[in-house]
Amino acid sequence: MITEKAKRRLKILDHWKRHGLESARHAFDVSERTLWYWKARLDKEEGKIETLNPLRRTPQKKRKRIWDIRLLDEIKNIREKRPNLGRDKIHPLLLDFTDAFGLGKCPKPMTIGRLIKDMGGLRTTPQRITGTGKIRKINRQKVLRKPKDFVSLYPGHCLALDTIERQRNGRRMYVLTAIDIFTRTTFAITTKSHSSRTSAHFFYLVRQLFPYKIKNVLTDNGSARLLTGNLYFHQELEDKIAKFKNRPAGISFVTGYMANAGAIPPLVNVFKPSLMSLIRGKILKDKETVVFSDEFNHASIIAGVRLSKAEKEIYRHRSPTADFGTSKKI
Repeated sequence: MITEKAKRRLKILDHWKRHGLESARHAFDVSERTLWYWKARLDKEEGKIETLNPLRRTPQKKRKRIWDIRLLDEIKNIREKRPNLGRDKIHPLLLDFTDAFGLGKCPKPMTIGRLIKDMGGLRTTPQRITGTGKIRKINRQKVLRKPKDFVSLYPGHCLALDTIERQRNGRRMYVLTAIDIFTRTTFAITTKSHSSRTSAHFFYLVRQLFPYKIKNVLTDNGSARLLTGNLYFHQELEDKIAKFKNRPAGISFVTGYMANAGAIPPLVNVFKPSLMSLIRGKILKDKETVVFSDEFNHASIIAGVRLSKAEKEIYRHRSPTADFGTSKKI
């Protein structure tokens, strides 16, 4: 294989042959000794251009890292107990080990990383058993933890919030965390409650302690609103929507399907059931309201109409006047 560097060296030799030494040195900044060395290699192999490919610069004899076998065994034990623990976190544990056993010098984090590489990586990966009984490695799927193409440019540009759940002495505890992506400044608080009020209080404390204004907040999707209840951010979003539209209140839906299914029944004004119907768990059918629906409407609109319990009339696609132009119901 002829590399680009070999082609360039051949071009320099041709220039040397045509225009002389001084011109080649001035044009390509190459010493005379290097030119004669390239020419000798080319002549020795009878003009094969591959001989001008750059040679490997790896030394034939490499220095070997020689450390106490007990240190190496301790690194293996640490990686077994705490799989894939990084070199920076292994270093303080190894430092305590060397002091306890009087082994003298402890390797630095960079050296620990090289020792791990020398021992084969000591990496634990998820595995699965195929239908034929073979053990295969499971490749982890990359999870996008922030908006696509988003880059934090200054402190407070994006604050990431998350919750860690722990069990201790039979009790469930929550660790609320907040990390500024640009400065990596971290806040954490431990609490027994995971309610919206607790999250709102933690976010308030972060805003008071963090010296910069927070522009964006990054959170995970969490569970459904029906399960987790009305969170602080839900209420904040709906208040912003109401203020933007200059209305007394607002409501948000997680999907377009839920928006249609949830907004159509109130619009047709049928949710005025009697006390008896509420006790029975039924909504009385409204005979005064009629909903005219296109035959190709989305399933979410059809579901909203059905939930409204109102009388409905279906017309041909995009032809309401053709079917109901003289209808008394309009």
